[in-house]
Amino acid sequence: MILIVGCTIIALMMLLYISLALGAPYGFLAMGGKYDKKIPSPIRIQVGISVIFQGFSMFVLLSIGNTFGSSPHLIMIIFGYIFMVYFFINTGLNLLSKSKYEKIIMSPLALFLSFSFAYYLFT
Repeated sequence: MILIVGCTIIALMMLLYISLALGAPYGFLAMGGKYDKKIPSPIRIQVGISVIFQGFSMFVLLSIGNTFGSSPHLIMIIFGYIFMVYFFINTGLNLLSKSKYEKIIMSPLALFLSFSFAYYLFT
């Protein structure tokens, strides 16, 4: 169940970032709320590239959750630890955001993702 919820959160974050990269006015949900509406064009490329990073994090979560039928390789376990720490730090940064929406919405999602990685790494 944790795996399904974690992957769903990552998929929704990917959809959000794809829409931001395409110019949707949801800038208040990302990048510390620095951009209230649309993210400027040059930065949209960075936002689009982060979707690849998020997709890889989903693959790692699926791997350490033994979805592929075998024990995860050491490299996937290492990336699992990296993502666990990344999402934990991201939680803190979201809480420091000037955007109340990023604090309320994105902080709990990042914290759940951090705990999702921790759950599969430590069980």
